[in-house]
Amino acid sequence: PNYPQDAFAGVVISSLPPAAQGQLSLNGVAVRAGQFVSIAQFGGLHFTPAANAGGPQVGAFNFQVVNDGSTLNGGQNTDPAPKTIAFDMPVVNTPPPILNKPHQNFTGVTIINLPPIEDGVLNFNGSPVSFDQFIPLTQLGGLSFSAVPGNNASSLSYQAISASGGKAHKTQTLAFKVDASHGGAEKQSNYQFSAGDFGFTDPNDNPADVLGVLVAATLPMGGIGGAGGGSAAAGGMGGGGIITPIAAAITFGGRLFQNIKPYSLPLLLVSALIFAFYFNNIIVTIDSGEAGVLYHRLGGGTDTDTIYPEGLHIIKPWDIMYIYQVRKQVALHEFDVISNKGLTIHLALAVRYLPEYDLLGILHQRIGPDYLQRVILPQIESVMRKSLGNYTAEQIYTNEEGLLTKTILTALDEVGRNYVHVEDIIIRSIVLPPEIISAIEDKLKQEEFLKSYEFRIKTAGQEGERLKIEADAIRNYNKLVNDTLTPTNLMHKGIMATQTLADSPNPKVVIIGSGKNGMPLILGNDQTPPAPAASPAP
Repeated sequence: PNYPQDAFAGVVISSLPPAAQGQLSLNGVAVRAGQFVSIAQFGGLHFTPAANAGGPQVGAFNFQVVNDGSTLNGGQNTDPAPKTIAFDMPVVNTPPPILNKPHQNFTGVTIINLPPIEDGVLNFNGSPVSFDQFIPLTQLGGLSFSAVPGNNASSLSYQAISASGGKAHKTQTLAFKVDASHGGAEKQSNYQFSAGDFGFTDPNDNPADVLGVLVAATLPMGGIGGAGGGSAAAGGMGGGGIITPIAAAITFGGRLFQNIKPYSLPLLLVSALIFAFYFNNIIVTIDSGEAGVLYHRLGGGTDTDTIYPEGLHIIKPWDIMYIYQVRKQVALHEFDVISNKGLTIHLALAVRYLPEYDLLGILHQRIGPDYLQRVILPQIESVMRKSLGNYTAEQIYTNEEGLLTKTILTALDEVGRNYVHVEDIIIRSIVLPPEIISAIEDKLKQEEFLKSYEFRIKTAGQEGERLKIEADAIRNYNKLVNDTLTPTNLMHKGIMATQTLADSPNPKVVIIGSGKNGMPLILGNDQTPPAPAASPAP
C-alpha cells in the first residue's frame, strides 16, 4: 500500500482488437498498442465494429491500469496483469450494393439525380418527383418521364433500398430512351418506369433483403415533371403543383444556376457580414509548439477529452479556445530561505518545465493558464524552504553532502503531481550577507593555513628523521675507521707519505718530529727557486 494513497490516472492499451472485427479509436484517431489513455480521455475512446461484425465477445482488447504514483527509485505505477474488454455486438443490417443489370429482389429506390431540365421532367403519380424521394417497388408503375419536344433520351441517378431499410453505398445511373412514335418529334413524350429498370442485390445480409423504395435526390435543371404527368419538386414525395424555371437566371463561370430565391442574396450578404464580424472568434490558428483547449460557453464547459493540435480550427463564435505553449519553457525565479539559525539566504533558480500534453484539458479546468505562478513556483519554494531550513548557511553555501541536489529531487517529485512536467531546477546563485560570506571565506582560508602548518610540521619531522639517520651513519663510519687506526698502521702510512714527498723534485723543509715515533714534517717550497744570476762579462 502507498501513503498517501494513489489515484486512478488512466490505462495503457496493451493489445488492440482484431482488425477484422473493428477498430479502437481515441477522438477519431486510431489507438496504437502501448498508448496511454488518461481517465479524462475515456469519453473519446470508441470501438467501431467492422462491416458485418456481430456476435458475442467481439473486438476484445487488453489494458493495464495506471495510477498517478511516482516511479522514482524503482517505483511502479502500472498493473502488471493486463485485463480484457470485449463486446456483445448485435448483427446490423448492411447497405446493399448495386448491379448494372435488372434484379427483382428489392422493394424500392431513391432518386439521387433527376434528368436535366432540357431533357424533360420526372413524374410520380402525376406529381413532380422531389429530391431524395422514396419510390416503393409496388408503385414504380406510377413513375414516368415527360420529355421535351425533340428529345428522346435522358438519364437519372438512384440508390436501391432494401426491405429492411438498408441503403446502397454506391449511386447507380439509369439511361433510357423515350418512345416518340406517338405525336411526332414536336410533341412531348413519356417514358414509363418499372422495377426491372433498377438493378439490386444484397449479398451482405442473411437472409438477403429486397428493394424497398425509390428516393429522388436532386431535381432537373429545368422543365416540368412529375408522377402521372405532374411536376416534380425537390425535398418531398411530390406536391401536385407545376414548377417552372424562373425568368431570370444567374450565370457564374460559364455555369447556369436556376431556381434562385429572391431573398437569397440579402441573406448571403448578411451571413457574410456576420462571419466577417466574428471571424477572429470562429477561425482559430494554433501555431507550432502550441495546443488548444476549447471552452463551450453555452453547454458542456471545458472539453477535457479533446486536445486541439497545431493548425487551423473552426469553432462556434460563442466558444473560447485557450492556447497553451507545449514546448519546453524556462522560468527565472528568485526567493529567500531562512537557515536554522535565522540567517537569510537568497536563491536564484532557473526552472525548465512544460505541461503534460494528454492532461492539458484537466490542467486548464483545475488550475488554469497561469499554472506557473499557481503551482510550479509556489511548490518549489515550499519544498526548498522546508528542506533547507534545517541546515546552516555554511552547509547550504558549500552544498554539504549534496543537500541541494536532494532538495531539488524532492521538489521535482512534488510538482510533477499537478499535470505538469518539471524537467530540471538549476540553482543559478546563492547569495549571503557580505559579512557572512567574508567570515566563511576567512574561515576557509584559516583552515587552509592550518593544513599548511600541519604539512610543514610533518615535513620538519621527516627532515629530522633524515638528519638523525645521516648522523648515525657518520658515527658508525668513524667508529669503523677508528678501529683500524693502530699506531703501527699510522707509522706505516707516515713513512709512505714521507717517501712520496721525498721523491718530489721540489725543494722541501724537513722537520723531524720529537719523540720515539715522531714523524718528519716536510714543508715544500711553493715557488720555484730563482735561477742563478749570470756572471758579468769579462
